[in-house]
Amino acid sequence: MARARAPGSDVQPPMEHEVIVISDSDSDEEVHNSSANSSAPLSWMEASMKLLLMAESELRNDEQAMETLLRDLNIPPSAGVRRSLQVVCEQLSELLVLSSGHQRRHRACNDLVAVVCEVLSLAQTAPVSAQLTIAAQVKEEDGGDAVHNLLYGVVQIMERWCYLINKWAKSGVGKDVAFSKAMSRLEALSRLCDERINQIQTDISSHEVEKEEVAAQWKDAMDKFRTLLQLSSQYTDIPPGDSVVLAFNSTLKLNEGMIEKHSTHNKNLIILLGKKKEVVARKRFYQAVLQLACAVRELTGLSNQVEQEMGCPPDKQKFLQNELLELVHILFDILREAMVSNQFREQVCFCKQFMLFWLIHRNQLPPVVMEIVSSNFDTLSKTKDPSKCFSDAVGSVCSGLQRAL
Repeated sequence: MARARAPGSDVQPPMEHEVIVISDSDSDEEVHNSSANSSAPLSWMEASMKLLLMAESELRNDEQAMETLLRDLNIPPSAGVRRSLQVVCEQLSELLVLSSGHQRRHRACNDLVAVVCEVLSLAQTAPVSAQLTIAAQVKEEDGGDAVHNLLYGVVQIMERWCYLINKWAKSGVGKDVAFSKAMSRLEALSRLCDERINQIQTDISSHEVEKEEVAAQWKDAMDKFRTLLQLSSQYTDIPPGDSVVLAFNSTLKLNEGMIEKHSTHNKNLIILLGKKKEVVARKRFYQAVLQLACAVRELTGLSNQVEQEMGCPPDKQKFLQNELLELVHILFDILREAMVSNQFREQVCFCKQFMLFWLIHRNQLPPVVMEIVSSNFDTLSKTKDPSKCFSDAVGSVCSGLQRAL
């Protein structure tokens, strides 16, 4: 299907029907943009919630629901991608069950949805969009307060940022770099799980050995107890029943520490076995997402080849990098002001969207830009007295970008 492009625009979402633009008038461009917006993909906030719902319910086994989600994201629902995504949801479901009752671990599992969205974003046929909804709220307020205006400034910069990311992706280098980084990180995360599993298994073995040693010591103590019991029955006038109680109480009192030690090892073993089960499930999740990435890469292989043939020359790539770097300084000047503002409901929602955007599209930046952006987020995370929602969002983005370097 051919794509229609508005005058002066390099990137437009795919159209349902072929449209030939023959006029440069403003009115024609407005009509075209309106049509393009109607086919905008589902936001990643909505997509992440739907993926969680699928993982937590039997919807993950519903092929129609899976296909609908992919279509809503402007991703061709190939059998390979659909099956791989179903396996990912199954593995995420297992993780959520294992972490239930542990708030921090459960929240960390929820955050893994961003990893899935990051891979799926590489299969989208629509251009990258910031999807930050504060803009509409600000316009309704005729200027609003200073915080709204600051966030609106972030939105404007981010939209320009997305335009340049789309240009970078078209260079043919962008998506290759994004795929390589995403897959390398998933492999690294899987290896970290292996290391963690080995460490836990070492701890388990250590506790099992010590538990057996304590059990052997207790056996020796009980043997002494039996000897004491025999002696007491032979040389004292204490009734047999009372002598048993006295001898056992004496043995118990002498070995209280041993019993407590055995109980501690047993509790630690239960905890470690639970942790091992969770890390094994996490490894299976990363491996499932890696398989999804392979399916996505296979799906986009043909289109990537076309993009590379149409790619821009190295000097154009350098120009795009410079434009992105200019936007970095403007963006972080605004963010520094927004960081110290009072917290309100719209700001919390905005921060969640902002965080998700960066975690999903972090691999789609040129390496030079990525390093500078990561450094700026690191500086931003050290802002004094920030609003909590911004502090949490910036902290998550900062750690996510550092892992992607």
